[in-house]
Amino acid sequence: MTNRSLMDENNEFYRLIDWEKVAQRRRFDSELYRILSERPFRTLIRERRAQGHTQSQRVMQQGFVDLTTQYHVVGRAMEWGDPASLDIFVNDCKVARVKCELPRPELTKYNIPAESGFFFAFPSPLTAADEVSVRFQDGTHLKNSPTHPKMIEANTGRDGFVDVCMQSHILGWAIENDRPATLEIFVNQRKVGQVECDLHRPELTQFNIPERSGFFLPFPSPLAASDQVSVRFRNGKHLENSPARPQSQMNVNGD
Repeated sequence: MTNRSLMDENNEFYRLIDWEKVAQRRRFDSELYRILSERPFRTLIRERRAQGHTQSQRVMQQGFVDLTTQYHVVGRAMEWGDPASLDIFVNDCKVARVKCELPRPELTKYNIPAESGFFFAFPSPLTAADEVSVRFQDGTHLKNSPTHPKMIEANTGRDGFVDVCMQSHILGWAIENDRPATLEIFVNQRKVGQVECDLHRPELTQFNIPERSGFFLPFPSPLAASDQVSVRFRNGKHLENSPARPQSQMNVNGD
């Protein structure tokens, strides 16, 4: 393919080139490039999958188990550019298949579909000795799987949980006197923000928690893995899983 812009117009060979003929011969290549450049990423990978092309699992399958307690497991996953379907096992016994459809708007900054989160409540509380694994349908484990449940205590009056603490943001839910709570967020004991719990979290209603009880706070600048993040009610009481250490962004990208 001849790049006309890189040629010296004073060169004797340049003047001998029939540029109309060159353009005619390249018309199919140019049209193909135009079509491919306008095609969304998801469409391209679906076509490659249909044609039998192989891609690395790191690119085609991305998922992470954010948190496992004796009551539930929370995380996110995509496969071939779309929210994934996952199998959940307890002690190698399959207990459910879940579709990733929980809104997680913070994921879009990592080129992950917004509705790629999942939340699954176990039929009965687990013990710390139980092993929980979350897998793609081909058997591949998500990052941080298998894992053992983090044991938490039940609260009365004030309930809340830090689901995800990343170097870029923190995400969870909280209620106070059966209503969405107001929370204060600290990094290394320094207050960095106050949030109203008003984020849409429809999965919470199965636990008689108001639907708009979620919170999301982006940090002004990325945190270090050694920083300590705490989320508290205004009376100083910590949410469950607080304080927490930020997870690396690499875990989100599946590295």
